[in-house]
Amino acid sequence: MLADEQVAEDVLQNVWLRVVRCLIQVEHPERFSAWLFSLTRKAVLDRLRAKYRHDVQVELGELPDWNENEQRVVVLEEVDAALSGLQTADREAVVLYYLEGLSVNEIAEICAVPPGTIKSRLHRARQIMRKTLDP
Repeated sequence: MLADEQVAEDVLQNVWLRVVRCLIQVEHPERFSAWLFSLTRKAVLDRLRAKYRHDVQVELGELPDWNENEQRVVVLEEVDAALSGLQTADREAVVLYYLEGLSVNEIAEICAVPPGTIKSRLHRARQIMRKTLDP
């Protein structure tokens, strides 16, 4: 979600500091991963909001250049561009669902919205990406 590796590392460090400080407050250890994703999400969104305040455009980082197959690189670049065209909330849902493998209910808990909202965001993102990727 953050394009700059250094910024991502700073956010990660802040998240882990918060985890260390707040770990004792976790009431349900079985929901630790959701709590951790929620902390991380808030930290990333705070950083993105700070960037928006300074009129800096947020883009996804470059995907690795795999020399194995040129076609694969082209496809990944097209997907990266399509993801960049999504609204932040829609992109977040796509990343958590498809890349992190979380369920709709887990994403809803992390984002503090109803599961139906996550389903709508995923549906909208799929439609936008389909239009972008299928000319």
